[in-house]
Amino acid sequence: MKKIGKNGIIAILIGLLMVSGASAVLLVKYGSITQNVEVDRSLTLTGNGCTDNVCTSTTTATGGETILSEEYTITSQTSVDVPASIDNTADEAGAAMITHYLLSAGSPQGTESRIRINAEDAGISTLSDLTSISFDQYVTAGYIGHVDVLVDTDGDGVKDDALVFEYDKISAPSDQTVANMNYARNTWVTSFDDKGSVSDTSKAWLSSGAPGPVGGAGFVYGTLADWKAGSVDASIDQDTAIVAFEFEVDSWIETSTEKMKNIRINGNVANILTAQSGKTINFQVSTEFANNAEGSYVLTTEVTPQ
Repeated sequence: MKKIGKNGIIAILIGLLMVSGASAVLLVKYGSITQNVEVDRSLTLTGNGCTDNVCTSTTTATGGETILSEEYTITSQTSVDVPASIDNTADEAGAAMITHYLLSAGSPQGTESRIRINAEDAGISTLSDLTSISFDQYVTAGYIGHVDVLVDTDGDGVKDDALVFEYDKISAPSDQTVANMNYARNTWVTSFDDKGSVSDTSKAWLSSGAPGPVGGAGFVYGTLADWKAGSVDASIDQDTAIVAFEFEVDSWIETSTEKMKNIRINGNVANILTAQSGKTINFQVSTEFANNAEGSYVLTTEVTPQ
């Protein structure tokens, strides 16, 4: 067999390197992907005086008075739920601003209107974390609003059921005739007015069961403490995850309209809402001026996706 000299070996190595280098260059340029993306706003803000999500209005007030802004609507334009805050600030002292959520449910029967707050945005993980819920509401028509605590019973992070805290059943039930219920109309009340706010002694019924009457077939019912203890239904106890809270009115009994404000969970103001995909949040801002307020004020409301 003929031996290859040193020069021949070097020539072969150089040739291999050249082939290898050419292949490497080809592989680097084998494919390329470029995406040009224009991202639209996830939320839009509309109302009188609004252009391209910027809203402006001018009004007058006298010290000691309270004014209400125009009504505005946040609309979700995206396929996902978007946490968002509504933050109010005044450039001068003496102006106390607060957001009023506007809820209305009419035809067809069973329509719902709600404010949703994700549990994680309220600092809540499981049912054992929940100690209290309170809010203010102003009923102008129909049945007073309620709160649903959405729970995940199988651990997949998705709502499977709900504990419903409503006026008619949070303590001793009434006759389910709205006209005979004792809550006040056309004035602000705290939570369920004469029935109080949600605590461990408040009673809730299971959404997947029958909606009533109390004691009827399929009606599943107990205090928040009972639900935590696991003594009401085997699927729910203190370790059950809470997905979200929904503060709402519906038209199962009557067409209902009202305002809500000052939503608190475990005593903490819940200021991050969830704009659900394809749905709207209607609100206006109330500003109370101190008796000694005077001069020009700039009141600002910012809607901020989180």
